[in-house]
Amino acid sequence: MEKEGLSRALQYLHDNSLTIGMLITDRHKQINKFMSQSYPDIEHQYDVWHVAKGLKKKLQKAAKYTDCMVVGEWTKSITNHMYWCTASSPDGDEKVKRWKSLMDHLCNDHSNCYGDHTDLENRHKKWLIPGSKACEKVSDLITNKQLLADVRKLSSHHQTSSFESYHSVVNHFAPKLLAFSYVGIYCRLLIAVMHFNENFERPQAVTKSRREKMKFYFSKAKQGECTPKIVPVPPTYRYASELMEKAIYFITHPDERPPLPEEPPSLTSQYEHPDKDLIPLFSRYKK
Repeated sequence: MEKEGLSRALQYLHDNSLTIGMLITDRHKQINKFMSQSYPDIEHQYDVWHVAKGLKKKLQKAAKYTDCMVVGEWTKSITNHMYWCTASSPDGDEKVKRWKSLMDHLCNDHSNCYGDHTDLENRHKKWLIPGSKACEKVSDLITNKQLLADVRKLSSHHQTSSFESYHSVVNHFAPKLLAFSYVGIYCRLLIAVMHFNENFERPQAVTKSRREKMKFYFSKAKQGECTPKIVPVPPTYRYASELMEKAIYFITHPDERPPLPEEPPSLTSQYEHPDKDLIPLFSRYKK
């Protein structure tokens, strides 16, 4: 579905004479292959959050092995280093070079490391011992060929966070637990777009004493770690009044009512369907 949706979206933009210079997605293998074969002229990059999230899960799994508990102490630092490599260098080769230098840093060898290390003596983490089981597991993860290829394609300037926010708005107006008709989901998507565009990048709310409002979240995924977030001003719904005026107008002027969108064929319609009468009887009731 993701590949088909991307294909239709790119075709729609192409039909409307829009040129795409860069596309940022997650690490979907089918999309990566599709972009390299069908749109080689578009620069395809990855969102760093998705790559860091996958690496974090592997590090947490490795920390559960015997003699590898020290890996858990460095999990957050390793993922933060990936963000730093992405933000500090727009060149793919430089990102990989800085990422590989992490292994020397974890083993307390800072001769080839980047950045300032004057505060290392204040850290309480245990260094990895070269040749140990923990060091080998972390090295296998950091120097993995697929991960190095992904680090090379990480986006330095743009991310998919706003798109994820839009998806949360879509889930509000069109919950995945409910089924809608094509026209129903089409209308709900339009409402989600209007709501998102009207309330995108809302300013931060302030108290009566003009102090900026902040709120602390304790995420289960971060094992109770506190995350500060700004509190935006309440959302507005001006688009709802405009929709009501349009609805009343089209009810009183049915001749000017716009046509409903034509429902496209389903994805399964492109395949050949067997005749149910030709299927052997025993296969229908096979347990």
